[in-house]
Amino acid sequence: MTKRDTLQGIEDYQEELLQRMEKELEEFRRQKEQELAETIRDRMTLETELEELGRALGIVDREILTVLKELGYTAETLPALHLVPLIEITWAEGQVTLAEQELVLKIARSNGMDESGYAYLNLLDWLYVRPSQDFFDKSLQALRASLPNMPSEKRELIKQNLASYCAQVREMSEEFISRLGFGSKITEKKQQVIDRITSELEFDPVSE
Repeated sequence: MTKRDTLQGIEDYQEELLQRMEKELEEFRRQKEQELAETIRDRMTLETELEELGRALGIVDREILTVLKELGYTAETLPALHLVPLIEITWAEGQVTLAEQELVLKIARSNGMDESGYAYLNLLDWLYVRPSQDFFDKSLQALRASLPNMPSEKRELIKQNLASYCAQVREMSEEFISRLGFGSKITEKKQQVIDRITSELEFDPVSE
């Protein structure tokens, strides 16, 4: 092999190496552009979902909306948020009675919740399978934090409704306990949950 052939071989190898590097660089650039596009699309989707949540709840607080999004709420399921305190009360004893299930669902329907809608289906799930305590706590915190951002009439209506609903659940529980022959007072666990919720949301429970 002549010196000229050797030099030509080196040039060919360098050219091949350069083409390979350019191809790899182009592939790397394409992947990064795709990742960037997906990131932008995800951010736009997130922003859209947060805006929809904000419109549904009537607030613009991004921190509250982000917590709700992380808990799995959507604009379609958000109407169930106001009834989550009742779900927690019914689960205070570790199980939900059929009467309590029917009461919560009746309240949901009376609030215009469509039985075929996602919010109503969420309620069914929460009544049959207890959500985590973290879900209850963060939902209550988000509800509490959202109240000051609402028009005063809407805020007071929500508080009045919750006070009434708590009273109905209490009455239902006391009636159930009375039928079992254990007196007529709800258990300490359930009362503690009611007390904590009324304190967190700053409303007085309706007395019987």
